[in-house]
Amino acid sequence: MSDQMNTEQTPQSSASPVPGSGRQARAGFNTGISILAALAILLMANYLSKRHYVRADWTASGLYTLSDKTTKALAALDRDVKLHVLWSQASARLDFLDLKEILDRYAAASSRIKLEFIDPDLHPDRMQIILDTYGAKIKQDAQGQVGIEAGVFVVAGEKVKFVASEDFEDFGGGIYGGGQDAEQQGVSRFKGEQALTSAILLVTSNKQSKVCFVQGHGEWQFEGFGGRSLGHVKEGFKQDSYKVESIATQGASRIPPGCDLVVVAGPQKAVLEEEAALLKRYVQKGGKLLLLLDPLIEGTRFVPTGFEGLVASWGIKLHNDMVFETDPRRLISQSPFTLLASDFSPHEAVKQLAISESVGAQIKEQLGAAPVVFAIARSLGLKEETEVVAEPLAKSSTASWGEVDLSGLSEADNMPTKDQYDHAGPVTLAMAVALNRADGISEGGRVIVVGDSDFLSEELFVNAGLLNRDFWSGLVGWLTEREELIAIAPKNPEHVRLNLTESDISTIWWVLGGELLIFFIAGFMVWSRRRR
Repeated sequence: MSDQMNTEQTPQSSASPVPGSGRQARAGFNTGISILAALAILLMANYLSKRHYVRADWTASGLYTLSDKTTKALAALDRDVKLHVLWSQASARLDFLDLKEILDRYAAASSRIKLEFIDPDLHPDRMQIILDTYGAKIKQDAQGQVGIEAGVFVVAGEKVKFVASEDFEDFGGGIYGGGQDAEQQGVSRFKGEQALTSAILLVTSNKQSKVCFVQGHGEWQFEGFGGRSLGHVKEGFKQDSYKVESIATQGASRIPPGCDLVVVAGPQKAVLEEEAALLKRYVQKGGKLLLLLDPLIEGTRFVPTGFEGLVASWGIKLHNDMVFETDPRRLISQSPFTLLASDFSPHEAVKQLAISESVGAQIKEQLGAAPVVFAIARSLGLKEETEVVAEPLAKSSTASWGEVDLSGLSEADNMPTKDQYDHAGPVTLAMAVALNRADGISEGGRVIVVGDSDFLSEELFVNAGLLNRDFWSGLVGWLTEREELIAIAPKNPEHVRLNLTESDISTIWWVLGGELLIFFIAGFMVWSRRRR
């Protein structure tokens, strides 16, 4: 009997590894790690960008870059400031994205700045709440349509300042404006930083400086507009958070208390000796004085102003002359007595107008000085053997001189020629003095003398092509020791227009199509190679 052994074998399942599976797993793992790392980097970058706002400004004029004065003012804020921006994204005046970029930089410079953008077209309810709270600003356009003025409400506590859209920009160009089509051609100068920073300083200031204008000698009136009126200057003072009032020195025993700066703007008759002594005592006690002294002329002779002895005690001479300019680059009209200053010193009051010496004398000569116009000005000189040393602020060109002989100027065709009696150019147009107090502890007085007052005329002051306003702001800012308000110069945005013909557009499409075709072919070749 043969035993049959029925053996049942249990199959051993030994799955052989799939070729490449380990490599795919590692690749998938690496991909997952890479994705997580990328997400972590992205989150960290977003976090850092929120904490540390850094943006490049590639505009030629630095349109989006805040000035040092603004950044210092923002860094010194001790309270929150809210900026409620009522601005349509479809605004035809200033581009909303440009405005937002600039305001974002304000917020990045200080955590105290709180922004709220309100588009009247998208958020009418919120806009109405803001208007009910702070008051609507009504404006009528050229077509007679009445509407709400776009702008920014700057608020700190109970103090509110409205910066209107027209305060952000100037249109046109040239020496006296840009013509009828200037607005359609775009913004010629962006001046919003000056307006915004001034508004922020206004609503956060604990003290409001007072500027007192002396009246009673034919000076410029600080009320009204046009002619010899300074209404435009007064409006500027309000924007920079100053108070303004008129005072009389004749018969007065002292300058009224609270005057942080006394201005004598273009007197047309001489002051009395006791008035000059009154102003001297005011300065000796730490007061600040700004004298704008045009040459006083009767017929063909110069007459005293009454300030000669006063300014001489501070090391300044008032010359009896008229500045005559012959350099065509420094003239803006046919009159040789209306001229552009040729040089500004690095003094704190005008350093924003000065050209650095580092550029070299030749380049500096080619560039010329900032465009500040003086008209019928007298020259100033240094008084020798005085304890006080005055510093020049502005000068004319080397081709100018101070003409002392007026006898021939009444004849239209008789142009003066320089002789040995005239004051050789370059002549000084403005000078500054900082005095020390007798106790050696308190801050001394400050004085600026300018041989002209016509630079304040409204025609020159509001001209977008000139920097007369900046010159004035610098003088006032230094005298009142508010250097943060020394003019923030407006900026010139680039207006680049791209005009393409149909042929240009067709060429662009062919180029783009060719690039896409090259990318497609390159991608197909890579895909085919990997598949093989």
